[in-house]
Amino acid sequence: MANDEIEIDIGDFDGSSSGGWGATDEPTTAITDAVAAETNRAANELPPLNEYVEADALNALLSRTDLDTDVQVSFTYEQVRVTVDSSGYLFVQARE
Repeated sequence: MANDEIEIDIGDFDGSSSGGWGATDEPTTAITDAVAAETNRAANELPPLNEYVEADALNALLSRTDLDTDVQVSFTYEQVRVTVDSSGYLFVQARE
């Protein structure tokens, strides 16, 4: 899947229409699931996301409701480029 792309709107990742991640589905959970799908691995086979980014801080930043503009963060996790923003957008693409 090196050239394939997966695009997921994580605002709707948990099936909600509110655009939120819900109490049990945080942005980092959606990121891990999307990277697992992109790399054809189970989420529990991936190393902890905390080895790449501070997961709690990422969840807090992306879940803030007091910002006037969207926040966008990009990083690489297990050779997959991840771009996620506070509006609920998530894009992952395997790097060659």
